[in-house]
Amino acid sequence: MREDTAATPADFFEDLKSRAQTAAEAGRLEEAGLIMREALAWAKEHGDQNQIDSAVCAAAAVKIQLGQGEPELPVLREILLRSSDPANCRLAAYHISLYYDLK
Repeated sequence: MREDTAATPADFFEDLKSRAQTAAEAGRLEEAGLIMREALAWAKEHGDQNQIDSAVCAAAAVKIQLGQGEPELPVLREILLRSSDPANCRLAAYHISLYYDLK
């Protein structure tokens, strides 16, 4: 789905996240990472803080799965401590724990 064909900007963002999740579940982690970087860039330009945090968590998840997650830990911790969104807090905590489980 392209941004100009999305019903709303939020739909475009959710479509990017869905495409990234589908790629990750199919084992195409590099592709998922590229899509999540696009979603994060979109969120930083057009979204609110909850969308940015959601995209950061999803992008970090891919990096963690690729064994490149250590640099993501500080931002995940910041989301966990700062965010008032329970879903993003759970995601941040989960991805931090996943990093240590995989390590």
